[in-house]
Amino acid sequence: MACWGIAGNISSNCRDIADFNDKQMCYAMSDHTQSPCTQMTDRNLQLACYGMSVAPNYPSNCRDITDANLQSFCYGVAGSDSSQCTGIAGSNTRLLCYAMASSNSSYCDGLTNSNDRQFCYGVSAHVNSNCASIQ
Repeated sequence: MACWGIAGNISSNCRDIADFNDKQMCYAMSDHTQSPCTQMTDRNLQLACYGMSVAPNYPSNCRDITDANLQSFCYGVAGSDSSQCTGIAGSNTRLLCYAMASSNSSYCDGLTNSNDRQFCYGVSAHVNSNCASIQ
């Protein structure tokens, strides 16, 4: 549902997401607004939400994130700066960061999980038809 919401900018797809913070992130990124971020319970995710929801306008929201990988991901996506993705430890997360930061879905080709790959294609290219293949 997050793929459909974020890729297609259709926030109504977010309402059935079970995890509260994931739901709020989906709403924020789908509607390109920081408002849903204010209710998030995880401070690191909240800061990432503030930055990424209105990308590339506010990467400064990422500076106080205490998780180094999430901070790099946030800076990359929020600032449309794929060079920030380089230090992310997990290769799948790093590739998603490159794809979202550069709006270049070719980075998704290297993702090992097919559902993650389709999510990446959808959210990086903003083409929600890729979401249909997620199981």
